[in-house]
Amino acid sequence: MKFFHHTISFCAFMAPALLWSQNFDHLNKKDLVKVSGGLNFNNTIFASDRVGSVREPYAWYASGNINITALGMSFPFSYSISNQGKNFSQPSNLTSINPSYKWFKSHIGRTSMSFSPYTLSGVTYSGAGVELTPKKFSLKAMFGQLNKAVEYNVLENNINSVAYRRWAGALSLGYKINQTDFKLMFLKAFDDPNSLDFVPGLATVKPKDNIVASFQVKTQIKKFSIETEAASSILTDNLRNEENIHRGKWYSFLYPMARGNGTTSLYNAFKGGINYNLKFGRFGFNYERIDPGYQTLGGLFFNNDLENFTFSPSFSLFKQKLNLSLNTGLQKNNLSKDKAAETNRWVGSVNVSAKIAKGLNGTITYSNFSAYTRNNPQIDPFTNQVTYLDTFNVYQISQNMVTTLNYSFGKKNPSSISSSFTYQNSQNITGDLENARAFGINASGAGNPAKTYVGTLSYTYSIKSQKVSLSMNGNANYSDFDVSQTLFIGPSTTIRKSFGKNKPSLSGGVTYNRNFQNGELTNNIFNYRLSGNYSPKMKNEKIGVMSFSLNALYLNKLPTVKEGTTINELTIVANVSYNFK
Repeated sequence: MKFFHHTISFCAFMAPALLWSQNFDHLNKKDLVKVSGGLNFNNTIFASDRVGSVREPYAWYASGNINITALGMSFPFSYSISNQGKNFSQPSNLTSINPSYKWFKSHIGRTSMSFSPYTLSGVTYSGAGVELTPKKFSLKAMFGQLNKAVEYNVLENNINSVAYRRWAGALSLGYKINQTDFKLMFLKAFDDPNSLDFVPGLATVKPKDNIVASFQVKTQIKKFSIETEAASSILTDNLRNEENIHRGKWYSFLYPMARGNGTTSLYNAFKGGINYNLKFGRFGFNYERIDPGYQTLGGLFFNNDLENFTFSPSFSLFKQKLNLSLNTGLQKNNLSKDKAAETNRWVGSVNVSAKIAKGLNGTITYSNFSAYTRNNPQIDPFTNQVTYLDTFNVYQISQNMVTTLNYSFGKKNPSSISSSFTYQNSQNITGDLENARAFGINASGAGNPAKTYVGTLSYTYSIKSQKVSLSMNGNANYSDFDVSQTLFIGPSTTIRKSFGKNKPSLSGGVTYNRNFQNGELTNNIFNYRLSGNYSPKMKNEKIGVMSFSLNALYLNKLPTVKEGTTINELTIVANVSYNFK
């Protein structure tokens, strides 16, 4: 605690000097204080002959934000008022100050810093930090409070929100020689066990202590680029545990730094990647392994107990007219073989893009994701016999393919024709699956696939001299979900007109959609759209920019059965906004 108080005192003492030491070479009096923000006023009119409609016929909403910046300090304010209520907020009482000069940069207040995913990873803290980058060296350091103490409130019963006050300090040292970067990172984070007056017996929160060390290397060797990081985390899960700390572990000499006890454990993480670059392509391989239980208190959340293998080659051929890329990999968990179930996930994707002819381009993308979850044999506690749960094994397959084709032509009146087709297939298979290979190669068993087909065709025609464009589209969406089949189909058209820069623009269109459920018509709808936008040119643009917009939507829902009724709805939205900076 004394160290923290000394740190705050030092920062308070140095703050004026640091502010003055900012680079004011390009700073004039007008830049000392800046005010920016915006105002917005929205009106919505709604009319409907639908029986039982509860939507308000008129609603208005006004909002605004103002941000005052002075010498790197930011003071944001916002408000919102409507016929439903009002609200005012000052998002943060403690702001961030970031004085800098050449290769020196600091962070003071409520801020965040990132070292690596395994150490300090973007968590917000209240304190101070510094970054130094003189020539080949780099240094990062921070110290502050990560979490405030949250006491138990019996009236609110916030048992899941109770938290100890948490502090953290981190240091990163880097050095670059030729084309190689070395970086060594440390993190020390700990909870204050005395920061809570009372902890309910049912609360799961425990005071923790964590030390993390990480070593990172990035290098370029001719056509190879390599990046690796290895990290170790010593975590004491409960500082109140009084179990004997001498347990014969090789890292027990670090226990005094981690306040080690019977809940202290060591976890490791490693990530490495290598890329081989050629004129016509690239080969990449990545590997990552994170021990079960790995955790850093310098991150908001963390995935562990996983091992990833990824292979990602890509090629560019025929003077970049044909491009191919592949990404495939395997992920598995239960690395310690002590869980009741383990999962293997396979990921594979292929992307092909080609310039077929002048103005004609096409792409094909295919991806396949499959996962096999196997329940491990369990020992019956009463009979000491092995129980097999293979009948509960699950195999999941998800496939997706997208093809697009686009043809552009015409100089005086640019036009284009484009089409796309999407196919999706997902399936869950359960049963006595002893093993399952990647991508559904040998998958068979109970489980009906869910399939979706989507097709679109569009044509666009533009008249450049009149600044007019016309587009026509047709789409169809068919889904087959075991006992249910759904079809959406319909055309749409849109026309747009622009009157030039800083002048109004108008657009209008109509869409017709029909929806079938198991062969029966369930929706039969026309949508008519009309919109306009206008951003006038201000005599003095420094005072701000205004914009006006008007949107109208008329819905005509036709009956789907003889005895049905027609429903009509009209929605008009008018908006005025003003922004300044």
